[in-house]
Amino acid sequence: MIMMPRQTSFYAQLIQALPSALIGFVFSYILYLLYAKLMPVSEYGAFGFWLSNMQILMVLTCLGFNRSIIKFFALYQRYQQVKNSSGLFLFTTIMVLSLSIIFGFLAYYIAEDSFHPDSSTYRILVFGLWVLPLFAFIEINTAIFRGFGLSMYALIPSKVILNVVAVMLSVYLLEEGEYLNAHEGIIVIALALIFVVIVQWLCIYCKVPSKYYATEQKFEIKVWLKTVLPMFISGACYFIISKVSPVLINFFSNEHQNGLYFVALQLSLLIELPRLVIVTVVVNKIPVLYSEKKHSDIQILARKSNRFVLVTSGGLGVLLVIFGHEILHYLGKDYAVAYRILIVLVAARFIASYSPFATQLLNLTGHQLIPTIVFGITLIINIILNIFFIWWMGIMGAALALLLSFVIAKLILNWLVLKHLKIN
Repeated sequence: MIMMPRQTSFYAQLIQALPSALIGFVFSYILYLLYAKLMPVSEYGAFGFWLSNMQILMVLTCLGFNRSIIKFFALYQRYQQVKNSSGLFLFTTIMVLSLSIIFGFLAYYIAEDSFHPDSSTYRILVFGLWVLPLFAFIEINTAIFRGFGLSMYALIPSKVILNVVAVMLSVYLLEEGEYLNAHEGIIVIALALIFVVIVQWLCIYCKVPSKYYATEQKFEIKVWLKTVLPMFISGACYFIISKVSPVLINFFSNEHQNGLYFVALQLSLLIELPRLVIVTVVVNKIPVLYSEKKHSDIQILARKSNRFVLVTSGGLGVLLVIFGHEILHYLGKDYAVAYRILIVLVAARFIASYSPFATQLLNLTGHQLIPTIVFGITLIINIILNIFFIWWMGIMGAALALLLSFVIAKLILNWLVLKHLKIN
């Protein structure tokens, strides 16, 4: 009989999961705030527009194939065989690289129709599109590591090395002038990505067993369509909801306003750290408990998770509200006016973090389509709210659109979990 861990055991597991979550979070968090310090507001807004587009395109490019790699390669660790791995790996690599080129050209033609060729937004987006395949390479390599249970080899190259190299290059370029510009920021990210790809390939060569290449079977597209694709769509929509505002602000406003919003958006991301820790700890427990019909144990786990998020995310939110103005002023005196935006975004992040594994609970219990529909509808609502609120209220409208979108999504998801799984 599987027993739920005691409260001390549960929180001990959270503490154990904290270092890996910090490694994957802190370095990129610091890097993008450092860029706010090193760039003028307008340049930072242009960089934020490029980065948001790259992150959205990267999610669309991977199309859930990286999740398939994690699932199938994990079988090797358990059964010492890789079912369909050779076809999966080849199919995934070709598809992701092809999609990165297709979406890159699509973004180029959209930019041509949407922006004046002499505008800084157009020049920066077009200049940085070639970085997209590098992002895709890293996602695939990282998925290989995680599929073989080598997460630390995925996290160290992908996060630590990437951002340390980027910081070093940024400081070096800063010596050449008073500020960095967005083009230099993109070059720094690209050089760091190239370095990371080389390191990852070396790690794959040294750490991933070579005999998985020998399997000749092909990729099962039906399995991918039934299980992986719905989970990918829900995760992608959730991710894009928070990334679409900087893109739309550049359409309806300007780079300066986008820079103010983007720095507040990046600073508020700190609220999401406890949610990442929770998901890491509980995601493997849910299928086991649900398969044994231990709904009461899942209920206890949900309450403990919500309590943890309430205390930690709430505490981090209070700290950002108290010291947010001083932090923004330190990053640049022009950023101080974004304090009110930061408060709204802190509230939005807190709502997004609360009830942290409702989506995973539905995905892992055979209800993958529910989060897909909910987040798909929420994304459409978010885009509509952004367009209307940005036109009406500027960047404060973008922050309110994000807050309302997360409120709608969380209310619907929690109600559906209660309806379908009888878990409150």
